[in-house]
Amino acid sequence: MWYGARLARDMTRRSRTIRFALILLALAAAAEVPAQSGWERMEGGPGTTCALGSPFSFWVHRGSSERLAIYLRGGGACWNKATCDPNDQPTYVSTVDDQDAPAGGLMELENPANPLRDFTVVYVPYCTGDVHLGSRDVTYTGGLAIRHRGRANVEAALGWAFRSVTAPGVILVAGESAGALPSPVYALAMARRYPNARIVQIGDGAGAFRVAAALTHWGAVDALKHESAFATIDPAAPSYLALYELVAQAMPRVQLAQINSAEDSVQRRFLELRGNPDTRVAVWLGRNMAELRHSIPGFRAYSMPGTGHTVLRRPQFYTASVDGVPLRDWVAHLLAGQEVTDVGETLLTR
Repeated sequence: MWYGARLARDMTRRSRTIRFALILLALAAAAEVPAQSGWERMEGGPGTTCALGSPFSFWVHRGSSERLAIYLRGGGACWNKATCDPNDQPTYVSTVDDQDAPAGGLMELENPANPLRDFTVVYVPYCTGDVHLGSRDVTYTGGLAIRHRGRANVEAALGWAFRSVTAPGVILVAGESAGALPSPVYALAMARRYPNARIVQIGDGAGAFRVAAALTHWGAVDALKHESAFATIDPAAPSYLALYELVAQAMPRVQLAQINSAEDSVQRRFLELRGNPDTRVAVWLGRNMAELRHSIPGFRAYSMPGTGHTVLRRPQFYTASVDGVPLRDWVAHLLAGQEVTDVGETLLTR
């Protein structure tokens, strides 16, 4: 009996480990930078760090001074010892290395079909478990110290952009998975810095999330409150939807948008991990997209079928089409300032 119980526990633990590994593989999938691709690796510098103290760096591709893109990479999140400890069941990426290089989809800047092919692109890796917004160190059970300092890392990358691209006419701020969640915040920062630019924000693969209690835990809410647009955020009940709504109120000229898969398997898993009793992604997407459209008339969403997680850095970016609207064209039209419609609404349950 005792042996069978122990075996069952071991199998459960192994199953969890496999599931977490699959999540991290899905979030961290990226090829090495192709030779002579034009990408340059930049050290983050003072004040930047990854979760366990290893160095942070980011990538840039120099293109037109008229067009600038900021891309925020995904890689999970963590909020307690089990999810933060690299020796336990981590649910985030904790280091930056050569495998974290920009590649695929929108990062294929030599592809003639790429809407970003002549942009200057700043690609921001992610290694702090705090959706790029954390601003404090946290010590978890057993003395595990995690540096939730994602905001400083992004600000270092934005600093390079501010120094190098002085007056762009068009700016894209896009993020995948965990990088999608803070993309409205950094779109606002770009709009503040470049008052004459057209700003487009696209969040890819995170639209089912709503409650954002961990933002307070990571020190993100305290940092956000230094920006007047976010002064009303409630530390007791912050919301990812509120980030979109407050940005729209403060800076209506920012075009806000999302891309999601209706049955995204990674979003479903994180809804489960965060204790949501209903983990049907399409239901959460339907509710969230409806609320955002109600409060932000210009908000646009592209919903896709299937369980895939993120698309902007995948080959499917160039082949996906829903309701007769190619995803690549939908994104290109947003960047060109052309009107687009919501796509794939029938896939979502409200």
